[in-house]
Amino acid sequence: MIASLPPESMNMSLYTDGINPEPPWYVIHAKPQQELLAAAVIQANLGLSTWVPEVKQQQHGRRQLGPLFPGYLFVQAAKMGLPTSSINSSPGVLRVIAFGPEPQPLPAPVVAKLREAVDGVNAQGGLPRHPFHPGNTVRFRSGPM
Repeated sequence: MIASLPPESMNMSLYTDGINPEPPWYVIHAKPQQELLAAAVIQANLGLSTWVPEVKQQQHGRRQLGPLFPGYLFVQAAKMGLPTSSINSSPGVLRVIAFGPEPQPLPAPVVAKLREAVDGVNAQGGLPRHPFHPGNTVRFRSGPM
């Protein structure tokens, strides 16, 4: 399941203490429906590894691959080698996600777990279909809502 990453994989010190030889990943906010364009341009022009998580889902009456996180992609780069201004000016890109002035890295093991989860979802046929449509009435029986 995608939401069940083990707590130890979220240890943010993994990308700074030398335990992980693999460079971290960064999240890029892309223009609507331009995730694949942005990924291709970044890969071709900047030589960085990119990943757009895609899952099988029902779209327009048939099963096809679509972005798991519409409007977002991942880019792998060493922190000192992250060309933020070049990425931000790439076609299809809105901005590198940052909290404060610095882009926020994701440890490589977190992205590896996410890749495994996406592969598992696709191996099982993709995202489950649901019977809901816009405008349907929904009743919550329990929970915070």
